Amino acid sequence: MKNKLYLIHGIFFQNNTMLGIGFDSEIGERVEIQQATFRTMFAGVIKFTDNFYEGVGALSDHYGPSVLTDVSLEETIIRFNKKYERRSDIISYEFKKDGDIWVGSYSGQAVGMGAVKCLLIPISEDFFLPTGLEKFFGDDLPF
Repeated sequence: MKNKLYLIHGIFFQNNTMLGIGFDSEIGERVEIQQATFRTMFAGVIKFTDNFYEGVGALSDHYGPSVLTDVSLEETIIRFNKKYERRSDIISYEFKKDGDIWVGSYSGQAVGMGAVKCLLIPISEDFFLPTGLEKFFGDDLPF
């Protein structure tokens, strides 16, 4: 039986074009167009009801919080749609299992296509509660 709650942590890659400072032996410094691959980490949680092919979730990354919908988890494939809180566009993700990691791609009208990797870690709901920390802190819990 599949777990109902997962932590998801990963990285997506974006190819970008930007202006930079270059050097020309005849004219010295100049503006040039440069290509760069940006790497952005993300983290969040996915939750399934009794139907493990329909889940929801939330992610957070450098661009802000987002909601996951249409989450499906099969033995070797994860799919979901992501929508940032302050944007109207949808970004679709699909991953395939490759050993202990999931690799795949994302696509969306505003972001184009890119590559993505993630870890999916099964957890129980008490992960989000401070129970069990007494073993490490004794009576001096930091909260």
